[in-house]
Amino acid sequence: MVGGNVATSAGGIRLLRYGSIHAHLLGLTVVLPTENGTILELGSPLRKDNTSLHTPHLFLGSEGQLGLITRVVMSTVKRPHSVQNVMIGGETFESCCKVLRLARRFLSEILSSFEFFGP
Repeated sequence: MVGGNVATSAGGIRLLRYGSIHAHLLGLTVVLPTENGTILELGSPLRKDNTSLHTPHLFLGSEGQLGLITRVVMSTVKRPHSVQNVMIGGETFESCCKVLRLARRFLSEILSSFEFFGP
């Protein structure tokens, strides 16, 4: 499941609150599509490592074309004490964007997700 999220670079509905997978990806284990199935251990345990190219990001969003992701190392965030959900309908995409702007202004950091359902 997490490997699939990395392979597709899926953000999910909590992207607003917690950020993208790109921001949390620290390392990967990948099996390359070679004759012998070369296994690569990529990444660093450091949150910020400017000593070399961050190779796990090469596989982010590759959808399995570069290799099969078998292990993911990610930073985690503290689980919230409570979660509230609200569903609001809108006539147009623009009206939903207006609601999102208002929600961000008044709810700020407690807003963790926002999803639009089209007609």
